[in-house]
Amino acid sequence: MNFYITYGTLGFLKQIQEKHSDRDLHIFSGEGQSVILEESQSDTIFQQPNEYRALTRVGTIQDSDFQALITIPTTEDHKYQLEKQLENYVPALNDYEGFHSYRLLKSASQNVYRVLLGFDTRNNYEDYKKSSAFRENLSLEATKPLAGASTVHTSYLEKYFYPVDETAVTDEEA
Repeated sequence: MNFYITYGTLGFLKQIQEKHSDRDLHIFSGEGQSVILEESQSDTIFQQPNEYRALTRVGTIQDSDFQALITIPTTEDHKYQLEKQLENYVPALNDYEGFHSYRLLKSASQNVYRVLLGFDTRNNYEDYKKSSAFRENLSLEATKPLAGASTVHTSYLEKYFYPVDETAVTDEEA
C-alpha cells in the first residue's frame, strides 16, 4: 500500500480534499502546520508528496483521532536491521485504550521510517508511551542503536496532529 503525506495551510488542504472527494484523504492540524494523508494502491493526487510504502497497517485512520507521527532516521548500514526490528512490532487494537490505527512507513527516497499512531485522545497516547511495548519498540532509546541521527540530517522526532475543527476552516478562510 502506498502512503503519501504533504503539508500546507488548512484552507489549501481542505480545497484539495473537496476537489478529490473520491479519494481517501485525511487532514489534521498541529504545531503551526496542517497535514493531509492519503493511503492508496495507486499514485497520489498530491503535487509534492512525501512518499512511503506502508509496511505494517493496523486499524483505520479516523479524522476524529489524535495522530502522533514519529520520524526515525537510519543509515544505509542499519536500514535493514531497523526495518526488521520495527516490523516485528505489531500492536493489537484492543491492547491500549483509545488505540485506533498504526502505520509503519518506509520512505521511498530517504533512509527514514515513520510511525503513525492514531488514538482517540492525546492522553491515551501519552498513557501508551508509558507502556513497555512503546519503550521497547518505538521509543528513542529502543531505536537509537540502529538510528543514524549523528550521521543524517534528521533526528528522532515526534510530531502531534489533532482533528480539524470545522469552525477553524471557516475562520481561516474568512
